[in-house]
Formats: sequence, C-alpha cells, structure tokens
Amino acid sequence: MKKTPQDSQSKRPFYLIITLLSAIILLIGCGPSEKDVQKVYEEAMAQLRTHATSVEGKTMAVMNAAKKLSLSMGEINKGGDLSPQQINDMLKSTIEKNPDFMAAWVCLKQGALNPTDMHPRNHEGYDAAGRFVPCWRKINGKIQINLLKNYTKKGPGDYYLIPFNTGIEKVFNPVATEVGGKRRFKTIFAVPVRFGEKVVGVVGIDILLKDYFEPMVKKIQFYNIGYCFIVSNNSTMVAHPTKWSNVGKNLAFFTFRLDSIKAVAEGKEAIEIKTSKTTGRKAIYMFAPVQVSEHSAPWSLVGSIPFKYLRHKARQISPWWRKFG
Repeated sequence: MKKTPQDSQSKRPFYLIITLLSAIILLIGCGPSEKDVQKVYEEAMAQLRTHATSVEGKTMAVMNAAKKLSLSMGEINKGGDLSPQQINDMLKSTIEKNPDFMAAWVCLKQGALNPTDMHPRNHEGYDAAGRFVPCWRKINGKIQINLLKNYTKKGPGDYYLIPFNTGIEKVFNPVATEVGGKRRFKTIFAVPVRFGEKVVGVVGIDILLKDYFEPMVKKIQFYNIGYCFIVSNNSTMVAHPTKWSNVGKNLAFFTFRLDSIKAVAEGKEAIEIKTSKTTGRKAIYMFAPVQVSEHSAPWSLVGSIPFKYLRHKARQISPWWRKFG
C-alpha cells in the first residue's frame, strides 16, 4: 500500500515523543565526566584544607600556652628565684585566663627547685615522695589544686615519662577520664621543662574534647551542605558536630577502609566513598592532615558530603549539562 502524506504527518508526534524521551534518558543516564568530578573534588579538598588550618590554630594555642609555661619557668630559674609558689601562681593563672582549659600541671624531678631540701612540706603541690607535682584544675566550677599520680608508671604515667625521656613536646591521643561522675574524653599537651640544657620535668595542659573542640566543629559548614569531624593520629574520634556519642570511637568502628586509617596515621590526604553509619546514606569523606604541634604526630580533619550532592555539583560545571540540563 502506498503511503500518503497524511500517514507521515500522523506519525510525526510519535517520532517527536520518542526523540524527546531518548534525550531525557540520555540526559539522566549521562553522568559528569571524570574531569568534572576531579575538579569538584579539588574544590572541596581546598576548602577542607582551609578548615584544617583553623583547627591547627586551635590546637597550637594550647601547645603555645604550655610552651610559655615551660619557658617562663626556665627563664625565672636562671636568676635562682623560681619558687613553688610562683609555679602554682602561673598554673592557676593559666586556667583562670583560659576557661576552656581543663587543667594545668607540672611534674618536676625531686629536688629540682631546691636540691638541699628533698622533702619540702611547707608548699602546696608536693607529694609524700618529695616531688613537686601540682595540678590546677576546675572542679565544680572552682579552680583547685590536686596532685599528679602514677607519673613513674609506664602507661598511666606516659603523660610525664615520654616527654621527659625524649625531651620533645607531645600531644597525646584522647583518653577517657571521669568528670563529675561522668565519663569524658580529654587530650594532653605536654612540654619538657629545662633548667639550662637539662630536662628537669614536664609541664602540661589538659583539655576536655567536648568543651574545646565541639563549638568549633559545629560552626564548620563544609562545601555548603556537608560537615566535618576531627580524628586523632590513632584514628580516635576527637569531635563530631551532631553525634557526640561517636567521640572516643575508632574509625574502624565506622567501617572506614584500612587505607584511609593509614592515611590518618601518616598525615596524608585521602578520599573514601562509603555509606554513613550515622545517616545511612552514601557519602564522600575527605581527609586533610592537621599539624597539632611542631613535633607531634598529625591529626586529621574529615569532611563529609552527600554523594548525590557532589555528583550534582560535577554535572553543573559540565559544559554539556549547562547546555542541555
């Protein structure tokens, strides 16, 4: 049968619909190019590095305060005028001036202040062994003095033994502590004390993770829609903006890959795509190292962005998507 012009005209709407549907399917199925995705990754990582620098400033502030105490003790001692009372005043003042610090302390060798008096009992801060070990801390809103314990025992006393024996400052990975009958997590910034060239003790500042880091991570808005959290060098969660119950847990608990955990330990950048154990949604996690002090092992700032959002951003910068999307 010979086709008539009317037959061809009647089929045009059908062909138009098929063409339109094909274009829509192509548009939906066509993802962003690898180049576009890489560009978005680079933009997000650059922003994460900026946030990591802010975290570095926060940690360096604590280390600098500890270094200031150490240097002050060494300088005053040059004139032979350093007394237990002066040290107690410095430690107490540090806590008074920094309300987000938990404690300031010093542990000196026996006889470091007065070699002829091995058991001074007339000053606050000496223990029964004659060691000057005052720890000024906030207890129920009041600044009080306690005495350090276990400073000679490997493990519990590492906060003193490691910086004393190495002569190098150290930021410790988070440890559990009890405050007001509740389990909390803290970290310790410790600096050797030198009289001349000789290490005679260690001075330190303790901070509660929740008090010090939570306000900061809550303010970080990563790549418009994401959030950030902090992990220590051994991959322990330091601060999280929405689920504080995550703090103290290891990245392995959240099923992060071993190569991401290794990157944290080595202070390297990394990217991982996984389902969030917190939200149940697919997300992209980016890791940026945080130098917590000059000589300590780095921590990491981890940025999380919904996977769909990042892919959407990649499509938006695609020339083909801008033309037809």
